[in-house]
Amino acid sequence: SLSVTFMDYRLFVINGEIYLHINADTVIMTRLILKAKGFGNDDEMHDKFTAEDQAFKLNNLFGGDQLEVTLAHQFNTLWTDEGVHGKNFAIFSVPNTSHPDNPASIYAEIHITPNHQVQQIVPERFEHISLQRVFERVWKKGTRKSRNLNLDIANRRSMITVGNVTKSDIAPLASF
Repeated sequence: SLSVTFMDYRLFVINGEIYLHINADTVIMTRLILKAKGFGNDDEMHDKFTAEDQAFKLNNLFGGDQLEVTLAHQFNTLWTDEGVHGKNFAIFSVPNTSHPDNPASIYAEIHITPNHQVQQIVPERFEHISLQRVFERVWKKGTRKSRNLNLDIANRRSMITVGNVTKSDIAPLASF
């Protein structure tokens, strides 16, 4: 049987965009688009999508019908070769000082102890990885050696990372 998984959901605003970050067995992210119905232009929202993106409008479960929430694209998984099963604790940006009009670089905090580690990421871009590679990353010793979970569709969409992991012996200050 499958075990219960603790998940936490976080929203981050990076470069004026809202990202939904879900930290479970793996870390998945997508960009959200929020819109009050009756305001603005629908074409303006769809201009942000690329040919490969497929937007998903969500149905409201609570509240009125005036808020429209759209997933800009399918979830992408943040895999890292460092840290624990691709876990990360925060997403943050660093302004581009040489070109201030360009978007800030986006980083994921992937490990906090014993060394603080961060990795630059590109949340909108991904590469497909094999189901075998997903299995090798998430399989835990002592559990069954087969896997066929719906989440693996997102796990195969490996978010693009840039450069090397940056490490520091100085632990960050607690944020809570």
